[in-house]
Amino acid sequence: MATADLSVDVVRPWGETPIAEFGWDRVMFGSNMPIETMAGTFGQWIGAMCTLLAEASDTERHHFYTDTAAATYGI
Repeated sequence: MATADLSVDVVRPWGETPIAEFGWDRVMFGSNMPIETMAGTFGQWIGAMCTLLAEASDTERHHFYTDTAAATYGI
C-alpha cells in the first residue's frame, strides 16, 4: 500500500485525482486486498471509497465499479 491509513482524507487524492484527470470512463475500482492488509481491512477501503463517491451520480459510480472494467477486459 502507498499509505498505512485508509481514512477518507488520506485516500481522497488517490480517488479524486485520477477521476479528475481521466474521467469516469477511464477509471475503475481496484484494490490490493486481501494481500495487503497492513493499512486496514477491505471493509475500511470500501467504506472510504463509498464516502468519496457519495456525491457521484449513479451512472458515474456504475462506470467506476462496473462499466469501465467490463469494457477494458471485454467481459
